[in-house]
Amino acid sequence: MTKYIHSGSHIKTLLKNSSWYFISSILSKGLGIILMPIMTRLLTTTDYGLLSNLNAIIGFVTVFISLYIDSAFNRFYFEHNESQKSLKEYISTFFWFVTFWGAFVTFILIIVSKFYLASLYSIKFFPLLFGASIIPLFIQLAAFGSHYLRNNLKIKLIVIPNLVISILTIIVSIFLIIKFDLGVVGRFYGILLGVFLSFIYFTFILIQKKLIIFYLDKKLIIAGLKYSLPLVPLALSSWITQLSDRIILTYYTDFSETGLYDVAYKASLTLRIFTESIFQVYSPMMISMYTHDKEAFRSKLKKFIPQFNWIMLFAAFYLAILSKEIIIILTGSKFHSAYTLVPIIVFAYYISSHQKYFGSIFGLKKKTYLSTVGYFLQALINLTLNIIFIPILGKVAAAWSTFFSLFFLTIWSGFWFFKWESVKIEWNKIIKTFLILIIVYIVYLGINTVFKYTAVPMFFIKLLITAPVILFFTYKFEIINIKGIMGIFNKKGFK
Repeated sequence: MTKYIHSGSHIKTLLKNSSWYFISSILSKGLGIILMPIMTRLLTTTDYGLLSNLNAIIGFVTVFISLYIDSAFNRFYFEHNESQKSLKEYISTFFWFVTFWGAFVTFILIIVSKFYLASLYSIKFFPLLFGASIIPLFIQLAAFGSHYLRNNLKIKLIVIPNLVISILTIIVSIFLIIKFDLGVVGRFYGILLGVFLSFIYFTFILIQKKLIIFYLDKKLIIAGLKYSLPLVPLALSSWITQLSDRIILTYYTDFSETGLYDVAYKASLTLRIFTESIFQVYSPMMISMYTHDKEAFRSKLKKFIPQFNWIMLFAAFYLAILSKEIIIILTGSKFHSAYTLVPIIVFAYYISSHQKYFGSIFGLKKKTYLSTVGYFLQALINLTLNIIFIPILGKVAAAWSTFFSLFFLTIWSGFWFFKWESVKIEWNKIIKTFLILIIVYIVYLGINTVFKYTAVPMFFIKLLITAPVILFFTYKFEIINIKGIMGIFNKKGFK
């Protein structure tokens, strides 16, 4: 069974696997951005809005089918891998529980789709709603094979097949749209195929290893549910914050408005992908550092925060000022008006990026209930703002609701972080970073005034003039230290 990885090799293995996750995150989410120029030219804003709603429904259904039982599966996995027999019984119990429970929930949701959601969205979309109801079951069953490979450090066997399936999904979607003129239905069938192939692959892994038998252990199920059910409110809170705005927006406006909002949201994902990729590598190292040497943790975090803030702030700044050009490149003409929303969502992600390390303190201090409270309040704020302001302001309200709810969560996490940890932040560097931003923004406004009515490509002008200003003042104020950043990730931090 899985061997424990000791000290020196632990670091090497950790870095190797983290790098695979980094690559996976960049490629999988990057494919979505690469796909956008194609899909926005093949689909209408209405199609895009419908697809966004279906993704929201899938996310909602997933919460109730999964009951977060896969987190319990991972939590107790290593207590049951001492023998092939024990592991076989453990995996089979969870696999069949999700199969039966998921089938029951799916049946109920199909009935609901038939008699309610189909009337809400129009009856012709019922086949899509049917598909949205069964997809979460396939996803959850596939997760057990994925978790088995991850727990046995077979990361390549997860990343590479997922990438292949993602590419195949894209090819099939484009083929169905162009060849058969299926529109959003073609895209959805492509997604359905990808999910089914993922289910087949990861289930085959378990069958090949002879880890699936018909076996149910009542005690294991009860223990798993005791662990996982308290996490369900957290999952619902996350869903409300990330996806519920699509359904509310559609209810008060139409699919087209939702489609424009979804495009702006996805165009802003670059910053989120970048942040998550950093923390895929950084988080396990930070946990190890905190466990073994809290002073080293505080020292490295002191250096990390102002430099990380500089990187994220100017990444957000450029995504904001270049939002029009980015949207024009990424989307068809029908979607170009979405660029006005990008700066709002981008700076929401900038604020949220700081929550990544602030929020980690809840797990480190073993006070995750406060994290749950924070996410619940965030969801409540997001939902309230959406319901009140979307009928008035439409998609703009959805963007600002995201901004303010993420701002609250960051403040909440930051409050507890500084309450529990005496990390001396180099505030002078953070203040200097914002001063640089103000200077650069003034330069940017000047550029817009001078070149507004010329034929000069603004994309390059903005970059060529503002970038040297940023680099000059950054060097002058001594904010960025490449050596310092790399030092965050060296092995000494683990001692």
